[in-house]
Amino acid sequence: MKKTLIALAALAATGASFAQVTITGNLTSGYSQASTNAYTGILTRDAVAIGVVTVLGQNAAARTVRQNSASGFGVDNAEIMFTAKEDIGGGQSVQAELGLENVARGVTNLGFGAADTKLTYTNTSFGRIQYGNTRGAATFRGLPSAGAPVVDMDGKLFENRSVGEYLQYAVPVGPITIVYQYNEGGAGTQNQFGGVTGSGIGLGQGTSGAPANVRQRNNMLLAGYKDGPLEGFVVYKGYDNGNADAALAGTVQLTKKSQWSLQGSYDLGMAKVGFGYAKTDLDTGIVETDMLVGLNVPMGALEVGATFGSAQVSGLRDAVASKYGAGAVGIALKALMQEAEGTATGWSIGAKYNLSKRTSFKANYAAWTRSGYAQFESVGTSGLGVFGNSDIETQANLLLSHSF
Repeated sequence: MKKTLIALAALAATGASFAQVTITGNLTSGYSQASTNAYTGILTRDAVAIGVVTVLGQNAAARTVRQNSASGFGVDNAEIMFTAKEDIGGGQSVQAELGLENVARGVTNLGFGAADTKLTYTNTSFGRIQYGNTRGAATFRGLPSAGAPVVDMDGKLFENRSVGEYLQYAVPVGPITIVYQYNEGGAGTQNQFGGVTGSGIGLGQGTSGAPANVRQRNNMLLAGYKDGPLEGFVVYKGYDNGNADAALAGTVQLTKKSQWSLQGSYDLGMAKVGFGYAKTDLDTGIVETDMLVGLNVPMGALEVGATFGSAQVSGLRDAVASKYGAGAVGIALKALMQEAEGTATGWSIGAKYNLSKRTSFKANYAAWTRSGYAQFESVGTSGLGVFGNSDIETQANLLLSHSF
């Protein structure tokens, strides 16, 4: 529920001119339990024999895998959003959104963290222009999951969420909305349990300059449709600033070339169904194909749902070994990466009980095998020893949430 700031209203009464400001937010906390796989060692004797261990900085011992388990109470989400909107006449308006997150006392962080910020100019004659500094949208959050109260599969099966900046132009044409968006990639990363760290790039950074501040950019074209119970969109992203050679300084740095995605949902009344499909072409000829289906069933104050997803990595066996490094090193790296080729799957079930319009209780559970895509994106911290492992990882949550 939106709350207009009383203090600003009082100041406005004195004669000062202010746009209407509203505050929204959410606090979600509870209990979570997760099991993960820990890896040490290298994958193959051949890799050890030809010295790839030195290049990768890996442990030369045989690979071992063990299951780690962790659980405890804590804050899942704590954020505040300030929104100010001004009507400047002639069918024009300007809206500013400033978010703060991590608004919770922690061991090492007693302050606020930056959340999404957006500045939007709307003109009813030609459309909307928006600048944003946000966390990238989860691959299949929303439509494909049908809004089910489940665990998201980003960073598990699908690509990691990251933080970046964008400039967008959108124009509605009846039930269809056409969007062009230019994205600069930030340094934010996400672990397989959804946590996102890092920030946007900052003014004057991201288009050119130091490599550390210029991640992959992309141009996105989206066509969305919403009419009655049917909602969906198709989107294309073309990436630049790629890395044609996957092995740099002993770390596998995979970059994307393009991505197609089709996502939608349909409300049947008694239930809502969703579907998502995405195909990503990466450098060195690797292809990632993702799919997710979802079901959400409302039953009064209670809603239950489930999702099932798969992520397939292909093209590793056909990749040119020299793209991974020179001579024997490239051959060995390619052999290691081939172990990630194949299909990983995951599923989640969940239930949400709405205690009121603003307060709800949610319980969900997920199990998955980490896909090659998620492994590639995490290789900087996990090491190549993770590749090819199919042990199940799990996560369970019991959460109480209040929005205002």
